[in-house]
Amino acid sequence: MPQVADHLAELTGFRDRDVLDTTLVGVLRELLRPLAVTVCHRVGDGAKPRWLVRARLLEGDVAASADSVWAELEDLPRLEDYPARLECLRKQEPVEVPGVTHVTCFPLLTDLDAVGVLEVLPLSWEAALLAGQLRALLPAPPTGRSAQRDRGAKPERRVAWIADIQIAATAWLAGEPVCTADREHFETLSKAIAELFPREEKLQVIPPPQPVGS
Repeated sequence: MPQVADHLAELTGFRDRDVLDTTLVGVLRELLRPLAVTVCHRVGDGAKPRWLVRARLLEGDVAASADSVWAELEDLPRLEDYPARLECLRKQEPVEVPGVTHVTCFPLLTDLDAVGVLEVLPLSWEAALLAGQLRALLPAPPTGRSAQRDRGAKPERRVAWIADIQIAATAWLAGEPVCTADREHFETLSKAIAELFPREEKLQVIPPPQPVGS
């Protein structure tokens, strides 16, 4: 699966960075239903880089908010003020912080480097717990046909797999199906949920609707 931001850009046709960041948090809030989704970028050269929030949506927000691009650099939080974000940025791979908030950070990658972090805070407690159980059962994505088609680097595949797990956990708890062309990943997750909760309804995985006239 392509990098999260690049994939969204391809789907929407948005290449403007501000529009892309705002669209990204909006789409992920609809998919994951967390309390907050934030896109933040590393800004500032030299020894004291800072975090600049490019887009943030809280539960119940009508529109995304952001830090002012005219903000003084010293007024912005230091990278060290958010350890999970910083670890994600440095390792260029997802970082999870279990607990009541269960923060999950995903790197926003370019061809050269990680330029920022997508922070999900949090899933519902129930979805976070289920996502943790699924991660323990399935720490890596399936290695079938979809893996052969996926040419992304290992960190990118991990980002995609963790996002798939969170989407599956949220959808199952809401009693809703997952509509996707990537059926292999979600059917694997559906089977895992059925193993954890054999008396409950399975997660339904359905194909996307066909375009009219096809």
